[in-house]
Amino acid sequence: MRNPLVSVVITTYNRAPLLKNTLESIFTQDFQDYEVIVVDDGADYETRDMCALVQLDDYPLRYFKRQRDPSNHYSNPAIPNNIGVRKARGEIIILQNAECRHVGEVMAQFVSKSQRYNAVFAAVEALTPTRGHEQWYVHSVFNPRPFFFCGAIWRDTFVDLGGFDENFRGYGYDDNQLADRLKAGGIEFVFDDTIKVQHQWHPISYRLGEPNNAFNLAYYTEWKRRFDLGETGLIVNEGKEWGKL
Repeated sequence: MRNPLVSVVITTYNRAPLLKNTLESIFTQDFQDYEVIVVDDGADYETRDMCALVQLDDYPLRYFKRQRDPSNHYSNPAIPNNIGVRKARGEIIILQNAECRHVGEVMAQFVSKSQRYNAVFAAVEALTPTRGHEQWYVHSVFNPRPFFFCGAIWRDTFVDLGGFDENFRGYGYDDNQLADRLKAGGIEFVFDDTIKVQHQWHPISYRLGEPNNAFNLAYYTEWKRRFDLGETGLIVNEGKEWGKL
C-alpha cells in the first residue's frame, strides 16, 4: 500500500539562507512520496537562483514566483499560501513557514497521524539568534494554537473551504479565521509534540499595529461577529478565482 503523496507548501519572502536550511532538512528524510512547492513572495533573485540549483540536483521541488508590489514589505500571506495549495499535487498538504527546519522524519510522522477530518500541528520551537530556545510558537501544553507554522491538512478539506481568506491584507488573523472555520466544520486539531520543527531566528519584518495589521484585526473582528451570528459561512473567496499566481 502506497503512502499518500505529500505536498510541502512553503511561502517565502527574502529568506533564501533560512529556506536553504529548511529544504536540506526536508530532502535528507527517508520519506519518498512528496514534493516541495516554494512560492516566492519576495523582490530579490537569491531565492529563485537557490531553488534553480536545487532543481538541478533533481530534488522534487517546484518553484513559483508571485508578482507583486515590492514596496509592500509584508503582503497578504493568504495569497501565496493559496497559490501553493492550488499548484500542489499531493493529497496531504504540509503548510509551513520558510524558516521552519524539520527535525527528524517529519513527513512520515505527519502521514501517520493525518486523517480526513483532522489537522495535525507540529511542535514549533522558536530559536534565539544563537540557536537556543526562545519560546514555543506551537505546543500542546505551552501554546496550543492551531496555526500553520508547520501543520498538515488534507488538500480537499482546505480547498472545499475556499482556502485562506484573500481579503486580508498583511500580517495577522488569517490563521485565526481559518482555525475558526476548520473547527466549525468538524475538523479535529491534533497537537503532536513528537513532530518537531525549529523556527530559525530572523529579524521581525512587521510591526503590530501597522496599517495592514490594524486592518486585519478590524476585518477579522467583524467577520467573527457575523460568523458567530450565522450571517456568514465556512467558505471564503466565493465568486472569485482564488489562489491565482
